[in-house]
Amino acid sequence: MNLVPQRFIYRLKGNSIPTHGRRRLSTITFSLAAPKSGEEVLVVVGGGAAGIYGAIRAKTLAPNLKVVVIEKAKPLSKVKISGGGRCNVTNGHFPDNKILAEHYPRGHKEFRGSFFHTHGPMDTMSWFSDHGVALKVEEDGRVFPTSDSSSTIIDCLMSEAKRSGVLLQTGKVVTGASSTADGKFAVKLEKRSLDYVEHVEADYILIASGSSKQGYNLATQLGHSIVEPVPSLFTFKIADLKLAELSGVTFPKVKAKLQLEGIPKNIPQLTQVGPMLVTHWGLSGPVVLRLSAWGARYLSSSDYKGTLCVDFTPDLHIEDLKSALTRHKSQFLRQKVLNSYPSELAVVKRFWKYILDREGICRDTLWSSISNNSLFSVASLLKDCAFSVKGKGQFKDEFVTAGGVPLSEIYLDTMGSRIHSHLYFAGEVLNVDGITGGFNFQNAWTGGYIAGTSIGNLAGVAYNRVNQYGESVLLCQVDQSTVAIRERFGKFDDVLEPGCHFLPRCLGSQIAGYLTLRLQQLDDNVFVTVVASIQYRALADKATDAFYKLSNTRSQIQAYVFDVIRASVPKLNLDDVFEQKNQIAKAVEDELEKAMSAYGYEIVQTLIVDIEPDEHVKRAMNEINAAARLRVAANEKAEAEKIVQIKRAEGDAEAKYLAGLGVARQRQAIVDGLRDSVLGFSVNVPGTTAKDVLDMVLITQYFDTMKEIGASSKSSAVFIPHGPGAVSDIAGQIRQGLLQGSAVQQPNLL
Repeated sequence: MNLVPQRFIYRLKGNSIPTHGRRRLSTITFSLAAPKSGEEVLVVVGGGAAGIYGAIRAKTLAPNLKVVVIEKAKPLSKVKISGGGRCNVTNGHFPDNKILAEHYPRGHKEFRGSFFHTHGPMDTMSWFSDHGVALKVEEDGRVFPTSDSSSTIIDCLMSEAKRSGVLLQTGKVVTGASSTADGKFAVKLEKRSLDYVEHVEADYILIASGSSKQGYNLATQLGHSIVEPVPSLFTFKIADLKLAELSGVTFPKVKAKLQLEGIPKNIPQLTQVGPMLVTHWGLSGPVVLRLSAWGARYLSSSDYKGTLCVDFTPDLHIEDLKSALTRHKSQFLRQKVLNSYPSELAVVKRFWKYILDREGICRDTLWSSISNNSLFSVASLLKDCAFSVKGKGQFKDEFVTAGGVPLSEIYLDTMGSRIHSHLYFAGEVLNVDGITGGFNFQNAWTGGYIAGTSIGNLAGVAYNRVNQYGESVLLCQVDQSTVAIRERFGKFDDVLEPGCHFLPRCLGSQIAGYLTLRLQQLDDNVFVTVVASIQYRALADKATDAFYKLSNTRSQIQAYVFDVIRASVPKLNLDDVFEQKNQIAKAVEDELEKAMSAYGYEIVQTLIVDIEPDEHVKRAMNEINAAARLRVAANEKAEAEKIVQIKRAEGDAEAKYLAGLGVARQRQAIVDGLRDSVLGFSVNVPGTTAKDVLDMVLITQYFDTMKEIGASSKSSAVFIPHGPGAVSDIAGQIRQGLLQGSAVQQPNLL
């Protein structure tokens, strides 16, 4: 398929095709029509994301450059299937380039420099938005078109390629490339369906063929070495039939550690935290894919065999987990162990059954019958569950490799070869790969953009749709909201307004560049992480200043942002930073307005859109907040206990008071009763005195007391002295006996 028709010159070689007998294919050699005088040719090997993006960028900067993309299959095929058919364009959660670089197992050191600064995720999102693609950022940072269809991205790229004049040829393979005496490239193309060869002479080559051997072979032919490619981003095959029964079960957050024989155990990247999925062949999900990426070479050397240790409760300490299990046991003694488990585990019943089976605990066992040792074993298994990795599976239909042309053999600021001039690389053909989440596509966009920019600038053709009109005059079109800078013999001549303009080449006139007057936005991040969004635009009446005085507007604005924020933020504590972000934004805007107005730019608005502390700071803040809450909880608990004790003491005092009052009233009633009895007896029995009556009462009380003491099961003997004294002595004897009997009975009552 050709986006723009081409003319070919055919030259037949060998025998013609016979009309009878067995069919024999002849060899046809043909080449692109000779380019026009002064016209240069760029051959892009590979019609994937990096190749198409780079081709568009080169053609945009150099409209007179002939750009030809060679693709053996359908263009943008990996774009079509990525993200489950939705196309994970990039990742929007990492504006800091250094943090973004950490998501590339191969490339994380090299990408900390200017690579993403030139064209990062925000630039990619802006490019697609400017070309009519609405994007959305999901919670995990992955960026998708709002249509949730990769066709939206494909249509956008293909439409822009066609509009800019990029030529696309499919069904062909570049099988050879060599340099010519005049510094160009002799490129050999073959078409497998027919036995013919095509020869093309190119001024530039961009190899963006992904992980296919085609690109590796071309790089080798042109003097580059290749790091042996090995698979990256794959799932783990697990030898556990019972685990296969859990197919489809997901875990929102686990901590997984990969252990391989002969590999150091202190590699931090081999421990990952994130969601995990159980498949019918083993384990998958972001946490497994990240481990496969970081451990790609280690796994390859270990024949994809090792041990995966999974912590299913990473937010719980093992002692807290043991306490939760013990507490659940005490609350659900009569329930079967299969039917209930602590909610803190946050797992499904099928997985709980799997854990019980691995520990050899019968599902029908009651919680009351589970020993503490068994509970502690379950806790240990949940914190460190080992799975035997027996091989790798493929991640859906996507295939990412670790390996390719070493980054040490290219210039990352141009993507150009250090070995061969005018040779460029972009995308997965390099020894670069990212983890899942849009990072591999961002590598393709950035690499393609930088390579296309380098080639377009080298081609030396006026920017933006300049078409030849005769030999001595150029017809230049300037778009709306844009001005063109015209130079004469290298010196500034005039600012051209939107419309058509004639440039007499014979008089030395040429377009030096274009300057957009549209509102632009720069998102920058400083101070772990303060994200500042600056909207600015060039002033039409100061277009010459805007074009000539600054070589890199974005870098200059970023420098002022860094300077202002670094001067103001360190003076504040973290809480004040959040509270005073509007004042910080105003300070940045004032400083920028004062500085940039002299260069022909207007600062429209400055916003501090996000303040995100470093991970260690956030962890410390969480610990401080947790400690503060625990302190408040402890105070409240102490106050509650204090109130309980006070109320208990008040209750005891009230009870003792009422008991004493009851005893006093009882004694008063006894005294009143004795008095009434004595008086009544004295009246009814003449000649008796009150003392006689009292003695009789005491004797009666004495015998009642003896009876009660004898009936008590806790008394074995009572000692009361007796003598031949008169009855008058009985009172004293009773008193003496009662006192001694009470002394004997009291220890038995304790």
